Amino acid sequence: MNTKKEEVRKQIQLFFKLLEKHKDIPQSIPYFKSYLRQLIMKNRGSDTMIPTIEMMTVLKNEKPLVFQLLKQQSKGDYNLEFLTGLSMNYEDAKGKLELFLNQE
Repeated sequence: MNTKKEEVRKQIQLFFKLLEKHKDIPQSIPYFKSYLRQLIMKNRGSDTMIPTIEMMTVLKNEKPLVFQLLKQQSKGDYNLEFLTGLSMNYEDAKGKLELFLNQE
């Protein structure tokens, strides 16, 4: 497997672990915010495309309170504001993330 696919898979796995580990409560926000900032930094200047639209859609649907509070707190933070504005069909997003994880 090439390193780009490995990096994408690693980021998706980290994202799903975060979803499993943290509840949909305000106290979870720092963990998601930290992950998203780290993801932004990894994406900057990289030619590896991390499926952020899919991830944000899953977050919005599976942790709606965390997503809503992240969106409120993102005002003035262009990167987080941009990320919390991304969305697509939930089933398609979840399916694409699972496809990424199962690719050889």
